[in-house]
Amino acid sequence: WICVEHPDLVVASPVTSRRSRRGRQDGMDREDGIAGDQRKEMASQPRVCVTGAGGYIASWLVKLLLARGYAVHATVRDPCDPKNAYLKQLDKALENLRLFKADMLDYDAVATAFVGCDGVFHLASPVPIDKMVDKEA
Repeated sequence: WICVEHPDLVVASPVTSRRSRRGRQDGMDREDGIAGDQRKEMASQPRVCVTGAGGYIASWLVKLLLARGYAVHATVRDPCDPKNAYLKQLDKALENLRLFKADMLDYDAVATAFVGCDGVFHLASPVPIDKMVDKEA
């Protein structure tokens, strides 16, 4: 897996060792981190987005969707965080899972994860840090 960082976006995708049509050594055709042959396979599958994929219920949904042959865009707080490593180890994750860094309060980040999806399972909850109240105080 490789974390591809853009100014406001981090996408984690599997790394391949094959040479792409454009001759890149890492096997990636574009900056989104997906190899050409993998892109073709994902295009023929139903694709859905699961928000909050790092959570308990959403992670089980991701596992089920992958098992049923779906390509899954999954949003997490940080795709490169070791706490999300288990998602990358699910069966068929290498071929069919893309992790997106997405703050649910950031429209552009969420919209990027939705691109190309046929449906969305919204299981995330926004965590507005400035709105948190310390009950002890």
